[in-house]
Amino acid sequence: MTKQPDTTTPNLTNIPLILMGIAFFFVLTGRLQLLDIPLERDEGGYAYIGQHLFGSQRLYTDLLDIKLPGLYFLYWMFDLLPGSPSTRIHLGLLLLHSVALYFFYRLIRDLFSVEVARVATALFAISAALPGVYGFATHATQLLQAPLMLSLWLLWRHVHAEKTHWLSLALVGLLLGVAFTIKQPAIVFIVFSIAVLLLESRYSFLGRIGRSFVLGAASLVPFLSIAGYYWTAGRWDSFWRWTFEVPTAQTVGGDSWTYLKTLVPPMVGNHYLFWVGGVATLAILPVLKTKVTAHRWVAGLLLCALLSAAIGLGYMPHYFIPAIPWAAAGIAAVLYAWSAQNDTRRMATYGVFIALPLLLNFGYFTRPNHLKIMENGYHWNGFAEIKAIGEQLKKRLRPGETIGVLGSEPQINYYTQTEHCSPHLFMYPVIRENAYQAEYQRQFLADFDRCKPAYLIVTASEASWMPGFANSDFFKNALMATRVTPNYTLIGRANIGQIPMSIVWDEALKTHRPPQCPPIFVFKRKI
Repeated sequence: MTKQPDTTTPNLTNIPLILMGIAFFFVLTGRLQLLDIPLERDEGGYAYIGQHLFGSQRLYTDLLDIKLPGLYFLYWMFDLLPGSPSTRIHLGLLLLHSVALYFFYRLIRDLFSVEVARVATALFAISAALPGVYGFATHATQLLQAPLMLSLWLLWRHVHAEKTHWLSLALVGLLLGVAFTIKQPAIVFIVFSIAVLLLESRYSFLGRIGRSFVLGAASLVPFLSIAGYYWTAGRWDSFWRWTFEVPTAQTVGGDSWTYLKTLVPPMVGNHYLFWVGGVATLAILPVLKTKVTAHRWVAGLLLCALLSAAIGLGYMPHYFIPAIPWAAAGIAAVLYAWSAQNDTRRMATYGVFIALPLLLNFGYFTRPNHLKIMENGYHWNGFAEIKAIGEQLKKRLRPGETIGVLGSEPQINYYTQTEHCSPHLFMYPVIRENAYQAEYQRQFLADFDRCKPAYLIVTASEASWMPGFANSDFFKNALMATRVTPNYTLIGRANIGQIPMSIVWDEALKTHRPPQCPPIFVFKRKI
């Protein structure tokens, strides 16, 4: 007699797929509703540069910032997408994040199994979108994930394929080099990939050296191509200054502990189970007996990602985004190994890790309030107010008029399609003490005098300058007393951080009683 299957035991094998589907649904729902969230200042600067990248203005001469051109090229591509200015940028993030998730899934499936890949990809998708790491913003740490995941997947396939072609290693190197041109700390993943080849026991000594050389040389091609262009164009000095000297000078150094204890707790936020579990996998993965190579890869990549977050010692929340996929992979792998023989326990634990952040951030994913999200993430920065000011000024601008900015808010020029008065889109190198400070201040003042903007935005947010900027001679005398007060009339004031938003215009200013918060002033040039 044929034995009938036991129908009383539930089939749990599809639960990881269901959990991944739920995660994707909430993340996609949230990201679509966050497409038009106001740009923060980094996004605004990158978008402005991307908008002008192939115009008459020259990067590192007329458009000054500290990233390599790969980031600005992506923003140039995003600006070709449909929608409002902020929608275009965040749609680009959504598309590249989807690519990163796809190749991450393929990699983890090859490293472990379909089940582990589904759980890890769900955790990656949720965690990289959360407000604690500014998941709504199009930061370089988000954008480098796509070429990085593809390169690591190709590297794994190369190392474990029966027949390999060295051209595949060259492609891996090129992709890693592209990631480096998006954000320089991606160099740690180039080092990881070379280490993988040097430690691979399948190859002879010369085979290891040769393969490492091919990958390393190919990874240099994107950067050397960029450097060669600036060298032959006679612009090497400005390129090197703004991609190496200036960012090195801005390393926070002795303030690193303050940054760490101030910025990391809000980043962890209510997602502590993920971050504690992810870091704990560094100790657990090396002692697991199965999938030893895969465990070493995940632990090594997590260590590299944490190292990349420490470069510069600034510890901004979005610096930790590269650690998220490997923390997710480590958690999924450890949970599988811990309860491999107990399907019910394993699936329940998966559910807790995936459902908890969704429940704790339910409103963020389903009904995101842009103003509250920006104020909670960037307290007293005024990014939502800047967007509203831009929308109002766009109605007032006459052809040929432009908007000047005192502060680091280039997004106002991107919103209004106006030209920034100075190559210095960000005021930090201008106001912060450094070897070039006097030169940059003279340049900024000369640019301002030549520009004579019709409208002027002056933000009192210290995050847009640096602590104590308002007492500096440059701001008080060279700018406000000499150039602003005699030549401009106040026509608007935004009170940063007020919910509902508080922006007062024209005649209403005469009776307005401002709250205790940093203001953004809007001036109009006197006739």
